[in-house]
Amino acid sequence: MVKKMLNNLSVSKKLSIAFGLVILCLIISTVIAITQMANMNKDANFIVSDRVAKVMLINEISINVLEVGREMRNIIIIADSAKNEKSKQNILKNRIDNEETFKKLEA
Repeated sequence: MVKKMLNNLSVSKKLSIAFGLVILCLIISTVIAITQMANMNKDANFIVSDRVAKVMLINEISINVLEVGREMRNIIIIADSAKNEKSKQNILKNRIDNEETFKKLEA
């Protein structure tokens, strides 16, 4: 039945129908691409606003932990009580900073 309908159409009408189908496929693929790009944009914004910020906070915690280790080593090595007291204060400061950073991570 479809074959009879196509046989009754002129060549120009057949080409017009084929061109219309190609345009329809192009429109459909464009809509799908735009939708997917919007989803990718949303995901990229989430990564930038949430994940990168958390990685930076974790790096800050890591640096503070390294500094605590360094200060503890200094307390063991250095016999000067004034320098040891300063190292203890630095350790307490880094621990407080880490607590605040953990609170930011949980938020």
